[in-house]
Amino acid sequence: MSGGASVRVDGGPAAAHAPTPEAGTAYVTRVPCGGGFWIACWYDHMNKRHFRSTRATDKRDAERIMAKHVNEAALRSEGVVDTDLDADAAEARRPIGQHIADYGKGLRAKRSVSHADLTIGRIEQLVRVAEMQTWLDMSPSAVEKALAKIAHDQQLSPQTVNAYRTAAHGFGAWMVRQKRVPRNPIANVDRLETEEREHRRAMEPEEVALLCVAAASGETLVGRDRTGNVRWTMTGRAREALYRLACETGLRRGAIERLVVGDFDTDALPTVTVRPQANTKNRKLLTIPLRRQTADLLHDHLRGKLPKAKAFDMPAKWETAKLFRTDLEVARAAWIQEGSSAEERAKRAENDFLAALDAEGRRLDFHALRTTCGTLLDRAEHCQASDRPHQRTNVAASLPPRNRRPDTAGRGGFA
Repeated sequence: MSGGASVRVDGGPAAAHAPTPEAGTAYVTRVPCGGGFWIACWYDHMNKRHFRSTRATDKRDAERIMAKHVNEAALRSEGVVDTDLDADAAEARRPIGQHIADYGKGLRAKRSVSHADLTIGRIEQLVRVAEMQTWLDMSPSAVEKALAKIAHDQQLSPQTVNAYRTAAHGFGAWMVRQKRVPRNPIANVDRLETEEREHRRAMEPEEVALLCVAAASGETLVGRDRTGNVRWTMTGRAREALYRLACETGLRRGAIERLVVGDFDTDALPTVTVRPQANTKNRKLLTIPLRRQTADLLHDHLRGKLPKAKAFDMPAKWETAKLFRTDLEVARAAWIQEGSSAEERAKRAENDFLAALDAEGRRLDFHALRTTCGTLLDRAEHCQASDRPHQRTNVAASLPPRNRRPDTAGRGGFA
């Protein structure tokens, strides 16, 4: 054997320990409790010592087995074998659940908890359906079969299936960036074709005005948990201020929920400051001007609150949608009843005005107030375009022409 000395220990307490080898040496040894097998000891390319049973009782056989390990270490030391491939192979053999857990920790540090939980949940479901144990089981065909099964069992739309694929692709891209695997097989999974259509529409200024009137005159709404404890309370005037703020600034529900009293300036030049958050889409400091009427309404709503207090006692995401629909139904019912005759009221009932769902399948929800802001900006430059919190230069330009009705063309804002 070449590359080091050979030592044999036949037994006895004093002989149970092999001599400490120098760097680059290799040897075989046998201990009393080793069952008679020779143990190979060698240093790898990182000068790290390894012990491994040769499962051989003959010393010469053991030395030949050890020589194989020594030669492999030499190839890696000389750069003939890429050591990164060894690391990739070791990571690929780890349980895939461990990788998902690590990915989830990083995701929760950057994004919201709800987004991270949804993403990780979709990845875990995909892995569970595909019966993947390690990354070696991750292949385009396995992912496609799992997506097809999930879509069939849960009757998911192509958009939702693509969301599962996006979650898995992000996980694969993270694995590559972390140098745990050399490539992302999910990149070869095609997205499903989806029907291009608008899911929500913009509200007309008259609709927004009637919605605010219905909210202002409405009763106080209270949200309770299962034990009956109050979790949130919103008066009619608070809801009016909320709707006006959302429609005028285009802020998302989550951004409004994070606003505190100190973010509002209702003096001569009223503004609202949106501070950047690590887990939000727009990570920029924004100062958005407010209309005088909206500022006065907010001033009355915020009076008596501490600067660090929440500006709005916002309900949960799904409860915000229910709250909006409640006021929308009241506003539509009142508008229909304003008809001067039974014939006119019947005609209004067939109209899409203030309808939660129109004839084309587009809905009105709380996020539709953001879409409305973009449309109003396009019509009359409702607020300064350079300061609005939209990623595109002109949001309304991306909306279908049917969102702009000829009977209100040229109008901007709302009473």
